[in-house]
Amino acid sequence: MNDFIFFFKQGLSHISDLGAYDHILFIAALAAAYTIRNAKKLILLVTAFTIGHSIALALATLELVKINSSLIEFLIPVTIIATCLITIFRKKDQLQTNTETTKIEDSVQKGMFHVEQSTLNYIIITAFGIIHGLGFSNYLRFILSKNESLFTPLLAFNIGLEVGQILILAIALIINFVLLKYAKIPQKYLPIILSVIIIAITIPILWETGQALFLQD
Repeated sequence: MNDFIFFFKQGLSHISDLGAYDHILFIAALAAAYTIRNAKKLILLVTAFTIGHSIALALATLELVKINSSLIEFLIPVTIIATCLITIFRKKDQLQTNTETTKIEDSVQKGMFHVEQSTLNYIIITAFGIIHGLGFSNYLRFILSKNESLFTPLLAFNIGLEVGQILILAIALIINFVLLKYAKIPQKYLPIILSVIIIAITIPILWETGQALFLQD
């Protein structure tokens, strides 16, 4: 039981660590186009992300898959920026197709804050989850003792990640609500604004990890 609690706390602290906030940025990027009203669609996307990173975490921790850790660290900010760009371009297309002002306002009132989901969305987010899962595995392998049973650490660490992920999602949706209701940012522009901010924060991470990957000896 002590081992379970230890690895649960490690998973929770790892995904919520403000000193290594790339995973937080990805969750925030996913949530940028959603409100509390249509959170069910967001939960489906996060489920796809969870499936991806759970599978990759298990395979990599069991050393069934081995990939250059520097490459994974570089790909993580790539997934963040890609998620933001998808949101920006889809929202831009949505605004362009809604040429009638009344139609736009009607869609806003009904909570149509995001484009319709598609199978491609889930495939992309699952793939991004695999990349993040490989990143999580680097840390988990680091704290594992040699010859230690992997079932309990894997289970507890993954549950800790999921609890942290849910907390981050909840905070992101609350921030979206506050920006809409009290900061009076137009609902049709908020996903674009949030995505641009997240990209700006992520670029230094991409630069740093890119240097580590491409300039390594």
